[in-house]
Amino acid sequence: MAWRFRAFILVLAVMMAALLATMPIGIDAQLILALSCIALMLALWWAPREGLPKHIFLALGTFVVLRYVYWRTTTTLPPFGATFDFGFGLMLYLAEMYCVLVLALSLFITADPVPPRSALR
Repeated sequence: MAWRFRAFILVLAVMMAALLATMPIGIDAQLILALSCIALMLALWWAPREGLPKHIFLALGTFVVLRYVYWRTTTTLPPFGATFDFGFGLMLYLAEMYCVLVLALSLFITADPVPPRSALR
């Protein structure tokens, strides 16, 4: 029963983070939000790098990246009619999204690494 509660809390937290990451806010509020997340991450830097502090640190970093991806996707792409601008803008956007995918994979591995096995003799 406890694993169901944890799964529910995790799904709820992910949904709330996605809602907050896609909420349109002004540039001043965006700056305050980003600096707050970075300040919390700096405060967590000296915490033990295991368990909950590590996961909160990774979640805050992921939140900042998701805010950037939302802004980049909804605001900065050139219009489709400007073929030359759109082509180069889309290539840059796809390169950035590839970097975000690689970051997501590395965060997934960092969040819960597999302990090394001892060599069998």
